[in-house]
Amino acid sequence: MKLLNKKRRKILWISLGSIFGVLIIGISLVLIFLEDIVSARLDQLLQDKFGTYYQMKFESIDKDINLSNASITINQVEFTTDTTDQKGLQVYPVIFFEAKRFEIKNISTWDILWGNALDIEEIKLVKPAFSYYERDLSMQVEVSGENFSKTALSEVRIDKLSLEDGRLAYIDFETGHQLFHNDSIRFFVKDFELDLNSIVDYQNAFKWEELAVEAYKASFIPLDGIYDFFMDSLRISYANGELELKDFKVWTKESILDASMNTVNQGEVINFDLERVKITGIDFDRLIQENELHIEKVKANTIEVDVFKNKLKGYESGFTKNIMNKDIRDVPFPILVDSVVFENTRIAFEIWNEKVVKPAKMSLTKMAGHITNFTTFKEGDDTMRIHMNGKIMDQGNLVWNLDFALQDSVSNYSRFSGYVQDLPFATMNPMIRNFLNIKVTKGHLERLDFVGRTDTWNSYGHVAFRYRDMDFDIYSLKDLSVTKRNTALSDLAKIALYKQNPLPNGQFRLADFRFRRMPHESSIMLWVGGILIGAVKTCVKDFVFDIVEDMTQKKIDEVLKKKGLSPRKSKIELNQKKKKKKKKQKK
Repeated sequence: MKLLNKKRRKILWISLGSIFGVLIIGISLVLIFLEDIVSARLDQLLQDKFGTYYQMKFESIDKDINLSNASITINQVEFTTDTTDQKGLQVYPVIFFEAKRFEIKNISTWDILWGNALDIEEIKLVKPAFSYYERDLSMQVEVSGENFSKTALSEVRIDKLSLEDGRLAYIDFETGHQLFHNDSIRFFVKDFELDLNSIVDYQNAFKWEELAVEAYKASFIPLDGIYDFFMDSLRISYANGELELKDFKVWTKESILDASMNTVNQGEVINFDLERVKITGIDFDRLIQENELHIEKVKANTIEVDVFKNKLKGYESGFTKNIMNKDIRDVPFPILVDSVVFENTRIAFEIWNEKVVKPAKMSLTKMAGHITNFTTFKEGDDTMRIHMNGKIMDQGNLVWNLDFALQDSVSNYSRFSGYVQDLPFATMNPMIRNFLNIKVTKGHLERLDFVGRTDTWNSYGHVAFRYRDMDFDIYSLKDLSVTKRNTALSDLAKIALYKQNPLPNGQFRLADFRFRRMPHESSIMLWVGGILIGAVKTCVKDFVFDIVEDMTQKKIDEVLKKKGLSPRKSKIELNQKKKKKKKKQKK
């Protein structure tokens, strides 16, 4: 009996020893051939999920492995897309990338070999270069979990995901044109989750707790359109709700003048250069989950804007340009910005009229100000407020306040006020000559105060204009390119002009105004047009303005007659009646 028990124990120990030996040999073989095993497993995972559409190869693997965890560095990784696979092209993005190193730290050994979900402590890509190809997705097939093998890898969870010194290219698939590229990008994500069964639905495929991005030297060169876009650096902090952008440019592909020849309906062309903008209080979660943009503050510094309007270009019959109120309402997603602050801003306006030799230019410099309640939400305060101040033509002081309705689509009201102070009239000659063949020879604007209100088509308001020693010459009423002084018209104008305000007798002239914009003109003309009319009414004697208004009234009367309506009395006729009435009363 004892002998039998000894034999059994001996057999048991031999069996256990054999099993243990087999395990040791098996583990040793796994460790020895791990590179091939991992390679085969990666190939299997990709094939289970994507067939042969995506493929990955590498030069070598550095490994640090124990029975439970493995840390792996895959060297010289290359990930490719089979663009001959027409079925795959209908479902998945076209992506190529390569990297110097693909580091994976503390991943379960069993997950590598048999798991359908991977839990990883850290992944780092060193010097990766990504290429993403944009293509027509109108024929794209909707992808769901039912399209995949039940045994395929379905989820990846990573505690830390980082990318060092990467490059990204965004390429048009049909033409090979490089739409976007950058020199370097850094990327860090904490608690990252990827649901591979929702990879086409980007909004639901990715989740994370914290994200930070730094990108440098980026260019976006669209195939179509007149603009290219450039950026020196971009920094995003998801956790802090911050975005900072430096040296951002929007530039015409050709000269701004040549670009204006490609516009329709006299559309403005711009060149835009921003040194720095910092955006804080961004609700990224709401943006991703609800497609709503909420921002607390935007602070921009050193902005240069050149605006060019080519009036040589015509406009389509029946074309009507939106005013600013409607443009904001038409933003395709809800947006709320509590405040925008800008400093050291320069805005130059150039207008090219068909009757002049060269464009007229007006500049605003050293501009600073703020905007509050910039929103497309219908709830809450309906009025956006803008305040700014700076220099006009580098000499005069300018203050401008503007409040306008955001959601009131019936009256589209705005209220504006401000003043221009201490400006030699001669500085405005380049702009004046674009509309009237007049050259101001002397005079000084002491202060021009204005206040007004607008609706969709009209502006109404009042102007108080203080000036001295005004004088000007007239060249031609027909041809703005004429540079020879018209003596008769110039002498006649001197009779009709008040050279100063207040007048020598101490009387101070005020003027009201009413201005109606043309359908192809923007909101700016509602404000500027009314102010100019008010200023002219202050300077010119009443009989001149009565004649001008009477000429306009006659045109209106012609239209009224054609429609079978009674024409109204001209202003001159009404004034004559008033004078007769006063004479009778005196008698």
